[in-house]
Amino acid sequence: MTEPADNTQNAAFSTQAFDGCAPSPEESKARARAIIGDDQSLLAMLAPVFAQSSVSQLQKLAQALSQNDAAQVRHWAHSLKGSLASIGADGPSARAGAIETRAKIHDLTGLGTQIDLLAAEVALVAANLTSDTDPA
Repeated sequence: MTEPADNTQNAAFSTQAFDGCAPSPEESKARARAIIGDDQSLLAMLAPVFAQSSVSQLQKLAQALSQNDAAQVRHWAHSLKGSLASIGADGPSARAGAIETRAKIHDLTGLGTQIDLLAAEVALVAANLTSDTDPA
């Protein structure tokens, strides 16, 4: 998504996924277990649901931005923020929250880049949660 001036100078946004500290699959799973408990079968069941629903939410977020619909950008960013927080993905949840905050004030400038970064972070979290790596 290409837009005029990006707001990468804003402290609420970073230009690197997870501020350069991407969690490993073990860390992703450990964070999710800290929230949902140590039930491996529950994590195995929730991981693909998260992966599928987050793709849909990201598509709707990007579509809302392409339509310059601040209310829908806010809605879908908020939805993603909650989904990510519920599995302990603090970095991407914070980015979704920053997107939501900008949409609240109808400032959508540069959010395409942020949504692209969020999509990369969400994909990494989903891959980590669904990986075959034995959790730490």
